[in-house]
Amino acid sequence: MLQDEGKLSIDDTIQKYLPIANKWPFEITLKQLMEQTSGLRELWTLKIGAAIKMAMW
Repeated sequence: MLQDEGKLSIDDTIQKYLPIANKWPFEITLKQLMEQTSGLRELWTLKIGAAIKMAMW
């Protein structure tokens, strides 16, 4: 719908709509988020896992 109206494109990066993401060293497109191929899940899983390991020491 929004793409048909020219308000956004699935090839836009989330940095365009989520300014905090400008700090990330990589870009993620809306298409990647919709297809769940952005890698965010793996990134957060790794960070949470590392935090748990550090807390256990």
